[in-house]
Amino acid sequence: MLTYSTGASTRAHFKHGAVKKERQACHYSDDWIPSVEERDEVAKLVQLGVPASKIQDHMSQTSGKAFKRVDIHNIASRVKQNQQSVEADTWAVLQKMTQADAGAHFSILIAENSTVDLIFFQTSNMRRFLQSYPSVIFMDGTYCINNLGYPVYVFMCVDGDLKGHVVAYAIVRDGTKVTLAHLLEQFVSKNNIEVDTFVVDKDAAEIAAIKQVMPGVKILLCRFRVASTFKDATNKYCNRSEKTEAHSLLMKMLYSDSEETFFSCLQALPLNLKTYINKNWLTIKQSWAQHETKHLTTWGSLKQIEELAKVVRLCYRCETGFSIVDAHQQVKMYSLEDGNCNCLFHLNRGLPCWHMMAVRLKTGMSLFSLEDGY
Repeated sequence: MLTYSTGASTRAHFKHGAVKKERQACHYSDDWIPSVEERDEVAKLVQLGVPASKIQDHMSQTSGKAFKRVDIHNIASRVKQNQQSVEADTWAVLQKMTQADAGAHFSILIAENSTVDLIFFQTSNMRRFLQSYPSVIFMDGTYCINNLGYPVYVFMCVDGDLKGHVVAYAIVRDGTKVTLAHLLEQFVSKNNIEVDTFVVDKDAAEIAAIKQVMPGVKILLCRFRVASTFKDATNKYCNRSEKTEAHSLLMKMLYSDSEETFFSCLQALPLNLKTYINKNWLTIKQSWAQHETKHLTTWGSLKQIEELAKVVRLCYRCETGFSIVDAHQQVKMYSLEDGNCNCLFHLNRGLPCWHMMAVRLKTGMSLFSLEDGY
């Protein structure tokens, strides 16, 4: 594996991500000239590294036409020319970025067969935000957005106003554990930071790569994605009369405040859905169930950061502190002993919540106090 960083020059090529598809055999024809579709298939096979002799045999058998070796070589030559144009354009864009932004950086990892494994890059603004807010990092991959089939991975942090900022981009050959481990090694080596938590989708390769490269980092699953998956599972494993109650039980498990509540809801699930949860989700509940993760800072989800403004409707004193009822009829407790609230916002973010503000208003206290660290 070779690595090229900012300021270097390299000769490498992308390996096309397209997958070879089986073609139905067609009738023999006297017209030997390859069609547009046949030329495209030859181009795909060339990009996949299939030898010219095998391409010739395959195309002759599937098309019924007498493909010649020279036909294959001519198409391969055009593919190479187009490929070189893509590589030259990519290199020019990266060089222009670093010339215009002195703090920008990029790395290119080249495999032994000279194909590009990944391109990792950051602008100076990305690096600045990462240095300022490194504790929680969101990582997510996006597919089918370029003609080479390379997935694009995005790293994001969240600032003190709960606004998300992209802190790195990467274009990778595939989403396997090996490739993602190389990507994370670049992320770690190019940024002198301490990450506490990674928020990711339920992707086995991503999770395995993080554990390998950053073994001390806590891994959380995006609650928005978990909730979306649970909704799909409810539709798949429950009949119409079970769906509403089953989905409610899954949401209570996701936002459970205790292990007792979690397992009580699990036992009440319909059999097929419970079997699915036991097989696919129970063993990793420490990454998504609230009673397991509420002590960790998460700063939201992979979805756009949720709107935080909730109107406090009622605040009244009780034996252990204050009970606050918000606009959604959810009751939260503010403890007089330690001055903390048990709501998810305060537990996950370590910031004063609207419930705490309501108690301060109710008791005539100052909304903000240096002694409290707020």
